[in-house]
Amino acid sequence: MKTTKFIFLVLFVGVFFSLNTGCKKKEITPPDITTNAVRFVSHNGAFCGGNLIAHDNIENATSKGLCWGTSVDPTISDNHSEDVYRPVGSGVGPFDIIINNLLPSTTYYARSYGTNSDGTAYGSSVSFTTLAAPPSTITDIDGNTYTTIVIGNQVWLQTNLNVLRYSNGDSISLWTVENTLNTLTTEKYFNVANDVNNAATYGRLYNYYAATDSRKIAPAGWHVPTEVEFDLLASFVGGGYVNGFYVAGSKLKEAGIVHWAAPNSLSDNSSGFTALPADTYIQNNSASFWASTVHDDGTNQNGNALGLSTVSEQAYMGTTGKGPKFTPKSIRLVRDYAQ
Repeated sequence: MKTTKFIFLVLFVGVFFSLNTGCKKKEITPPDITTNAVRFVSHNGAFCGGNLIAHDNIENATSKGLCWGTSVDPTISDNHSEDVYRPVGSGVGPFDIIINNLLPSTTYYARSYGTNSDGTAYGSSVSFTTLAAPPSTITDIDGNTYTTIVIGNQVWLQTNLNVLRYSNGDSISLWTVENTLNTLTTEKYFNVANDVNNAATYGRLYNYYAATDSRKIAPAGWHVPTEVEFDLLASFVGGGYVNGFYVAGSKLKEAGIVHWAAPNSLSDNSSGFTALPADTYIQNNSASFWASTVHDDGTNQNGNALGLSTVSEQAYMGTTGKGPKFTPKSIRLVRDYAQ
């Protein structure tokens, strides 16, 4: 009899705790989120984001984004955006947001946020100061003057680089020996269609070694863009990302067939970038612009580039835009960032 009572007692206690635990409502707390460092700070924008951290006891966020303002701890009552740049998946994990419409020479604060049914949580606040308004023109070491153009949060030269000296005064070597192009391992510049008279319109061509030489081909405050900066450019012009390519070529190319070969029918140059075709031999079918980054294919023989064609509205980057380092390509400079 005692054994039966003991067993009954054990079963009763087990059932009690089981029911009590099962009926207990899972506690919901706001998301756990951190703020990333601010990057690409220009005169009118910046690039920032956060990281939404997964926890078993925290309900997934229903929204995430970035808020900013001139006060130390901005909230979603201030300027904010949930327009994630190049989103990958959803929910937890890192994300980036482009901040637009900022004022020059102004200090801002930004922090990420995540919201679920229990409320909104914020990451730490980070500060940054925008650059002064950009100049309308710049001049290189050889006295060539270039007009600048604002596209999104970036400032670009509106024409191709035409310089023959590095910023320290050293001359860039001219390629003169035919049939040696694919053996080059040193810096060179080239004339478009091998005609010096084309420089005024098309600028010069350079191989990757010249574009990335430590003596710096760009004047102070400017640089050869990275592939990420070309990616941002394509995003800013609103071309959209379709089947692995930005449909941005038509927005970057000069319209018509004054310089481009036919058909070039899809080009409207709505960005103002005014890309022109340039090559050592055929100068009207395609344009290609060096990035400063090496293409990550394990060979260290190719550089990243942005490619455009008269028969396509696409902007070729990555595997389709890369080129051997000896290849002559145009250079279009972009303004430095504050951080």
